[in-house]
Amino acid sequence: MVWRLLVCGGLIACGRIAFDPRVDANGDIEIDAPDSDLVAHYRLDDDLSGGAFDSTGNGHTALCVQTCPTLGPGRLDSGYAFSGVDILTVADSPDLRLLDGFTLTAWVNYTTPNVQVSVLGKRYGSVLNSWQLLIGDQNDLFICTTDTASTGRCDRSIPNVITTNSWHHIAMAWTGAAHVGYVDGTKRVEQPVGSVMYDAGAVLIGADIDNTTPLFQVTGSIDDVRIYKRALGDAQIAALAAQ
Repeated sequence: MVWRLLVCGGLIACGRIAFDPRVDANGDIEIDAPDSDLVAHYRLDDDLSGGAFDSTGNGHTALCVQTCPTLGPGRLDSGYAFSGVDILTVADSPDLRLLDGFTLTAWVNYTTPNVQVSVLGKRYGSVLNSWQLLIGDQNDLFICTTDTASTGRCDRSIPNVITTNSWHHIAMAWTGAAHVGYVDGTKRVEQPVGSVMYDAGAVLIGADIDNTTPLFQVTGSIDDVRIYKRALGDAQIAALAAQ
């Protein structure tokens, strides 16, 4: 649902400003003002009959690979339940090649401890990822980027910062000089990364694919996936985690 505010002034014609309301876990309505740097936003509230809708209007619809997740309870209103075989894919686009910095965020409630799962990533080549946001096999935050044509860099938080069967907000930012990872609004890992490589690889939600083989598939629920074309600051990411 989109609410529109009718704005008029004097003899100037009326215009409409769109806001997307959400209901959080406490039943409070959250209204997001437009953000021109939000490249893709998957609220994961729709029934998937036409794919997972990108609410920014940029048209980055996420489609199912083989099987679809199911609609169920989320952290903000509804979310998608992934069974361990479900994958969503988003076709490459120039505005998903985030050259000047980026932020990736998602709410995750995963159910299998000590198993690495990929929440959000953009493929690069046959086995790497331009960027990737994961939960590691030590119940930790795991963030990866590819900074040359043949090598990637992955860094981990301390173990056990993410618990199973609970909603956690996870995020990754690349500032142009470092990639930074957050859990529930708190910075947990930061390491230097000076560049990120891109090709025509797709964006994947809920799993990774190496060559043609799915792996690191999520068992649990994902909600409110966001991709920004700038690095959000600590306070901005903490605000998203407080929703």
